[in-house]
Amino acid sequence: MPFFTLKKACSCIVALLIALPSFAQYSGFGSSRYGSMNSMNDRWRLIESYRRKKENGDNVDGFYRSQGSVQFAPVTAIYRLEYTYQGTNSTGTGTTYFSGETESKVSGMAYGAGGEHYFPLGKTSDNSVMALTIGADLMLMSLKANEIRLNGGHTFTPELQYMQSNLPIGIVYKSGTDVVFRKSVKSGFSFGGGVSGNMTMAYNNFDNFFPAFGYRPYCMGELAFFAGLCWKIRATAYLSNTTLERGGVSIGSGYDAQEETNMSVKSRPGVMFSLCIGDFSWDWDED
Repeated sequence: MPFFTLKKACSCIVALLIALPSFAQYSGFGSSRYGSMNSMNDRWRLIESYRRKKENGDNVDGFYRSQGSVQFAPVTAIYRLEYTYQGTNSTGTGTTYFSGETESKVSGMAYGAGGEHYFPLGKTSDNSVMALTIGADLMLMSLKANEIRLNGGHTFTPELQYMQSNLPIGIVYKSGTDVVFRKSVKSGFSFGGGVSGNMTMAYNNFDNFFPAFGYRPYCMGELAFFAGLCWKIRATAYLSNTTLERGGVSIGSGYDAQEETNMSVKSRPGVMFSLCIGDFSWDWDED
């Protein structure tokens, strides 16, 4: 039975949203709080801090510059395998070694959750800014591969399941509702780009326990609208390949002690779609 079902994907996303703290902690409301990001008590302290500051008439814009998101992305990748393995020869009187290399396209979906905070760099008008954005997300990915026929007649079907964390850092232009933080401003937009570092781990192949690291340039566009909360629909285009996995893999030839393999999986450029909600946007001023 495939690991990655819609029910499990939804369960993972809900769990991530519960565990994910507000990225308003980037804005300097307490470094010790950032160090205990996974604590729900910390989340409640953040809410209480916001309420206290607003009741005292302090500026709370920093709290409004954070958001949480759920996201999904179609994924395509190139699976490459070099192999040598022992097998029985055609007469059945001895053994021989089969070797070769193969390359194939694999595809699937990734689902996850994340958060982001932006730091204004300068105003360009009363309702627009240039800003630095820092985010983080966690994605669960499952790719489907067709059966591969190796030299000597042996067949092998890769199982490709990954957990990927991303740290995107970029410069964006933002305008509208999530810049002025007023319910009366019903729409807005953002666009920009940057670089996203990533760490990917294959959780079904313990031969490759250590994660793969990489980075990708990206560009993004986002539409925002206010309807009870500040909602944002975002598309992020990743513009280069990144390595998901590399190392050895058991191809199940029956002669595991004699198998020698070298495999790699590299994802191709693609687009991630996100639905975002602005932190504390339910409490924006009317005008």
